This record gives sequence, C-alpha cells and structure tokens, in this order.
Amino acid sequence: MSPTPVPEHQNLAKGLAIMAFAMMILPCMDAIAKFMATFQAMSPGQVTFYRFFFQMVLTLPLLLTVGGADAFKVKRPWMNLLRGVLHAAATLLFFTA
Repeated sequence: MSPTPVPEHQNLAKGLAIMAFAMMILPCMDAIAKFMATFQAMSPGQVTFYRFFFQMVLTLPLLLTVGGADAFKVKRPWMNLLRGVLHAAATLLFFTA
C-alpha cells in the first residue's frame, strides 16, 4: 500500500484564508439585503430575486469555463430542482425575518 499524500501547508493555508474571507463576506451580504428590504422599500421577494440573479450572472461564466456544457448534466435533476427551491425559500424567509 502506498501512503496517502499529505496536502501541502500552502494549500491548507490558502483554503483557510478563502474560508475566512467567505465568512466575512456572507454577513455583509445579509446585512445589505436586510438594509435594502427595510430602508430602501424593496420587498424581500425583490431582494431575493436580485440576489440569485447576480449570483447567476457571476457564477455562470466560471461554471462554463471550468466545466463546459457537461457541467449542466446531472443525474437527478428533480433533486437539484428541489434543492434550489428550498434554498430560495430559505433565503426569502431569512430576508423577510
């Protein structure tokens, strides 16, 4: 048996830095969404729509670059649809709260 390769410390540090940065950005996004829903007279539905719209605009080119058209082939499309609906509902309820 060959030993399992140990990840380099540089990759570990990079992963930790990316995760820490993401955890700093997420509360900011939620605070901006709450601000828009409260003080900018936007409904939580509008805020949720724009959140997912801009997520799609920013993520789609990356997805096409990395995975191409094969990135859209899924084994269980109904499970992905259910996951998306639940995620959208949870986001809408979070922005409404």
